[in-house]
Amino acid sequence: MTDSSLRFFIVGVMLRRTERRLLKVLDELENLSEQHRIVEAELSAHSHINDDAQRDAAMGIDRLEATATRNEVLRFMRLLNDIEARQKRLLEVKSKLTAQLKS
Repeated sequence: MTDSSLRFFIVGVMLRRTERRLLKVLDELENLSEQHRIVEAELSAHSHINDDAQRDAAMGIDRLEATATRNEVLRFMRLLNDIEARQKRLLEVKSKLTAQLKS
């Protein structure tokens, strides 16, 4: 194998590897986008329930329910933040991989 054919082979293998990594990142971003949509909907529903529970608790009705619903809202907010952080990291990886493919 000559130097130029070896170089072409190595570049080809690296390109395919980069492409595979990029496709994997794109799939993960798509999955996270769907998770984000679902968690956002759940957060919205639980926020409405929490509003009602907090009003009831202010009147002295079922304070335990208010605590439980508040905790659920906080849990969904943390989950949403985690998903957004993962999306941000993957978008950075996507940018780097795209730049590698262009060069």
